Amino acid sequence: MVTGTVISVLGPLRVETEDGLRPVRGARLGTLTAVLALAGGREVPRAELMDAVWDENLPAAPDNALQALVARLRRALPPGTVHSSPTGYRLAVRAEDVDALRFESLVRAATGDGSARRVPPLREALALWRGPALDGLAPTRAVRAHAVRLEELRRRAREDRVDADLAAGEGAALVAELSALVSEDPLRERPRAQLMRALQAAGRRAEALAVYEEGRARLAEALGIDPSDELRRTHLEVLRGEGAPPQGPRAPRPELAAPLTELTGRDEELATIAELLDRSRLVTVTGPGGVGKTRVATEAARRAARDGGRHVRLVELASVTEPAAVPWAVLDATGAGESGLLSAPGFQTAHPGAVLRRLAAVLAESPTLLVLDNCEHLTEAVAETVGALLARCPELRVLATSRAPLGVPGERLLPLAGLALPASPADAASPADAAASPAVRLFVDRATAVRPGFTLDEHTVGPVVAICRALDGLPLALELAAARTMSLSVAEISDRLDDRFHLLDGGAGTAGGRRRTLTAVMDWSWELLDDAERTLARRLAVFAGRAELSLVERVCAAPPLSPQRIAPLLSGLVAKSLVQSEEVAGRTGYRMPETVRLYAAGRLAAEGPGDEDAATRLRHARILLEIAEATEPELRRAGQIAGLATLRGLLADFHAALHWSVRSGPPELPMRLVAALEWFWLLSGRREEGAEWTRRALALPAAGHPKERAIVCAIGGLQLGALLGEEEGLRHLFEALSLIRELPEVDHPALVAAGILGSLAAGSPEAVAGTLRSVEDHPDPWVGSFARMLGARMLANAGQPQAARAELRAALDGFRTVGERLGLTFTLSVLAELESDRGDHVGAISAWEEALRAVRELGVAEDQPMLLVRLAVEHARTGRDAEAEAGLARAAEQAARLGLGEVTGVAWHALGDLRRARGRTEEARRLLDRALAQVMAHGRGIGYRPAVLVSQGHLAVAEGRLAAAAEACADAWELAGRVDDAPLTARVLVLAAEIAVAGGRAESGAVLLRTAAAVGGQP
Repeated sequence: MVTGTVISVLGPLRVETEDGLRPVRGARLGTLTAVLALAGGREVPRAELMDAVWDENLPAAPDNALQALVARLRRALPPGTVHSSPTGYRLAVRAEDVDALRFESLVRAATGDGSARRVPPLREALALWRGPALDGLAPTRAVRAHAVRLEELRRRAREDRVDADLAAGEGAALVAELSALVSEDPLRERPRAQLMRALQAAGRRAEALAVYEEGRARLAEALGIDPSDELRRTHLEVLRGEGAPPQGPRAPRPELAAPLTELTGRDEELATIAELLDRSRLVTVTGPGGVGKTRVATEAARRAARDGGRHVRLVELASVTEPAAVPWAVLDATGAGESGLLSAPGFQTAHPGAVLRRLAAVLAESPTLLVLDNCEHLTEAVAETVGALLARCPELRVLATSRAPLGVPGERLLPLAGLALPASPADAASPADAAASPAVRLFVDRATAVRPGFTLDEHTVGPVVAICRALDGLPLALELAAARTMSLSVAEISDRLDDRFHLLDGGAGTAGGRRRTLTAVMDWSWELLDDAERTLARRLAVFAGRAELSLVERVCAAPPLSPQRIAPLLSGLVAKSLVQSEEVAGRTGYRMPETVRLYAAGRLAAEGPGDEDAATRLRHARILLEIAEATEPELRRAGQIAGLATLRGLLADFHAALHWSVRSGPPELPMRLVAALEWFWLLSGRREEGAEWTRRALALPAAGHPKERAIVCAIGGLQLGALLGEEEGLRHLFEALSLIRELPEVDHPALVAAGILGSLAAGSPEAVAGTLRSVEDHPDPWVGSFARMLGARMLANAGQPQAARAELRAALDGFRTVGERLGLTFTLSVLAELESDRGDHVGAISAWEEALRAVRELGVAEDQPMLLVRLAVEHARTGRDAEAEAGLARAAEQAARLGLGEVTGVAWHALGDLRRARGRTEEARRLLDRALAQVMAHGRGIGYRPAVLVSQGHLAVAEGRLAAAAEACADAWELAGRVDDAPLTARVLVLAAEIAVAGGRAESGAVLLRTAAAVGGQP
């Protein structure tokens, strides 16, 4: 048995010996090699080999042809590898040295093991694949049969591994991979069911249901059948909310998607990064554009997650243009938002450093690797953010990519150069020697992908080596050149590059030389495009993020390009490696690699006919405005989940359009864009972002478009803290009211809501009541429900709970009818508190549970811990202590993970109250002390301090510490007096009554209790 010979067929055929790669040239010789290797040392009969190599197309003398082919194989492989007998042939190689046989062995080892132990062999098995099985071999029946069998085993193994990952709670991280699997085989039901469960685990229930509906329609149309039992069962689980995260952050965005191609020639750099991250907390991969920094960093991060148990968060900074936006981009990538929907607007505005504190709290919860990609245009802001986070999070590691160092103390640098080149010059390189070069392997791999049958042989090796040397081993340049093998021979490519690069020889190998090399190859690739392709490439540069075909057509289809030409031109640019395509949840999107996009943007600015740059960016901004304005009403309807997903998917492009329109667009454009996006920012918890764009829009000249300016002032006033009495927010709210008075028609819900809030700010109960009555029958049911909800809150605070409940139920009917979850959640929260105050804890539980479902559907993690606290408190009041304790522990853990310090304190407060009620006073005291310290450290304004003080007072009474109880009561009374909250005031009065009774003043206690009941609205 020959050792040291490894034959790989899970991808293009590759034979590697102790001396290096052995070329096996020709599809028939490759087929013979693969079929013998797959026999695992077994002799294969001559007739079977002939059938595998030629099918029915046998040569005139098949025995002689087979012998000649075997003779070529003997010369290609080490001596003693090929054995013959009168009946057939075999290869003397070990089964473990044939990747397909090794793959099958590992899969068998994992089969039947339902534990987590099956995951490592499955991962090892799947890692053996480099592309389609038996790729590039003769397409005979035998080859197709082997390929189909291996591909089916691969699919099953991948699905088994996904099942294990889902069971381990990794669902959110699997969405991108499963989306690709479903796209590859839309009729295969198991990955579709897995994708639904992964989306459910990521809190994306609406998308999970959409995946089911798409699958059901495809099965009916293509096969005329209904979904399988498994798919229907998964659908039912999603509808019931099973498998949804009971809490926790949204899935990190963007995820580390599974790579589409193998990373070539970077093993040494990956090992160095792993070593540096073990010893250092900040590693920056530096190098020129096109050298592969992003690919290396993401692969290093993937390995760190797999081998080191670190959570990985990828932050793509290419589309971030404002230094102040860097912390928000990092926060968004962690899965935590700025704030919840139920917290008071204006918190971030009043606390400009809150985002870094929030980030530090989120990242300090577990060992995390933060990958910051494309930092070069924001180095100072990134350095400031990274320095602050490293100082606060001892377990944090940061891996950055940048063309220049960040300059943070302790930073370790890994300069990335081009891939290693062949040792021999082009005119002296052998195929075997050249194939040892990573640069050559990358070029050949990409050339084979676009030109099946391309091989590295004595005819092609010289030009290929010359190309790799001319391009200095730069991966992006190599990929662009390899893409041209569709239409040019490698000799022609080499000749053209030689003409282009002869002036660059003096700079080869230096950083400046590599930059000039990349620019030159971009110039060369650009000149090989036809006029229509260049026009589309220029216009694509305006997109900051992923764009689907329909959007590309709308933005880029202008003379001389018609909409019908966009799709084929776009496919051509993908084939030429100038554009990347990716599928998410079955939908294809396109984006340019950042280096290519910057180059195309330069071309757009420099050479577009007329003012093509401004015209394309204006068209881009106006089409995004159309999308935003069409989607905005849906954010107050049943379609709000889909609407939020639509706008989130275009967020990078909205940012680009906003920046351009403020700087260079017509004056009405930024105002209309901000007005159309205000509700999205509010609903998605992006309040600081909304506040910042509100300021920018309102700083522009005020002429024209008073309605849009009024909307910006109204919703922006909320973003800027109008409800908290913040001066800036109130100023904008009052400007909105002034503008509203001049409008011929007040039809937008935000303007109606502003009128109601203006009445509240004026402080006249009669004016408020009149305003509310005037809009209760508004034609838009959302407006009437919003008015009833606000009116109910006023009634509850005024001590009229019965009337408040009636208004709340009417508001609930309206919000449920239109399917609006934010208003529903606010209304349910008020109703739950009222039900609890009157002792209907079962009714309160029902309300909190419905509110929690609505918030989960919206995908806002920040509100879930507080709702879990409220739900747990009601469980405790019905005697379900175990359920209450579990819920509170879960809420505290999730609040801490999300950096919600005040909510963590509220959870401890509730847990302390539960311990106090059960007589565990020592534990209760510690918890309540921690809770008070936490809400004072993290809360804004009065917050929850009076409620915690009331609980401490009750505990002090139970322990006979009446002086301490009286002090807590006095502090709580003083704080409660600053807010208009009748239920809170009533609770302080109940504590005062308890203190009076404990001190022997029963009559005073009775008076205080009656007063508390009257203030709280109880009979």
